[in-house]
Amino acid sequence: MWKLNLNGTNYYLMFPRVYTLGRKGTDIVVQGDKAVSRTHAQFSLTFENDESNLVIRDRSKTGTSVNKEKITADRRLNSGDVIELGAQSTQIIVTFEKLAFAFSGMRKSERQTVITEYLSKIGARLVDDVSDATYLIMFKIDVTAKVMLALVLGVPIITPDYIRALEKLLETNLTNLPDPIGYLPPILDEELSASMFDHTRSSIRRKLFDKKTFVFFSAEQHKQASEIVHLAGGDSILYSTGPINDSFKKKHSSHYLVLPLEKNYDEELKRKLKQISDLGLKFVDQNSIGFAILRADIKDLTPRDYAEFSKKSSGMKVNDLDKSKATSKKKKEK
Repeated sequence: MWKLNLNGTNYYLMFPRVYTLGRKGTDIVVQGDKAVSRTHAQFSLTFENDESNLVIRDRSKTGTSVNKEKITADRRLNSGDVIELGAQSTQIIVTFEKLAFAFSGMRKSERQTVITEYLSKIGARLVDDVSDATYLIMFKIDVTAKVMLALVLGVPIITPDYIRALEKLLETNLTNLPDPIGYLPPILDEELSASMFDHTRSSIRRKLFDKKTFVFFSAEQHKQASEIVHLAGGDSILYSTGPINDSFKKKHSSHYLVLPLEKNYDEELKRKLKQISDLGLKFVDQNSIGFAILRADIKDLTPRDYAEFSKKSSGMKVNDLDKSKATSKKKKEK
């Protein structure tokens, strides 16, 4: 998506067509300068080979410059270019902003419908990883790894209706984008509130685990959760072998010991967890990490005795993040 900044106002160019700039009756109007022609320049936006190209053409008598160089033919623009025109040397700053969408919790046929009807029209890229996305599209929100990553990274979670609204609005008004918060998908878990999925709180979430270390006892769980912990400013350790003694207690007394997922348990692991508990150390579960991210608050990260954790928990289950990974893997294999 291309953005032109004129006197502090942003104009968003998304659709493959010709946009005009001039003194009067154009898509972008330059006011207060008679040296600017009625139709001074035009911008042609095209999509080729997954690339978005913006070309400027001068149509004036007084000329147009790009980066202090007067143009005499069509000029392909790059992000960071500065256009200058008129007697007042009015400047327009050109910026290219990535427009990439990721999907979660949607069938292949549903994704294809969104791609065909909407995304292809605005030259948006499709990505698998939320870390590469500017938006995460869902029909309904479930607590998955992609959702957690989106919250930490500040990626808005939207329904396909947002893209429809974006398309409709920019057909008539180049200066405004719809507010993604108004297009938050319905939340499956009634215990969770819409405020938990506010992407604008990412600055808080990115520092949420600052100077905090999480110790995992399962390689699989560590692999699944460590990325979120690191993005939220924390560190992670995978405990594999070593004696459970006073040295262990001294080393990890200030760390968050993460209770493994039930499916990772075996008799040896249960014995180690009991030994750790006997040393007086307490645990948090993956559920607590998830709620800390959702609420952008670490009050849920209160370590508890090993015996307090029951096999059944209400609300968001501790293995939800794990299930999302498996689901994502199956979708990729289809």
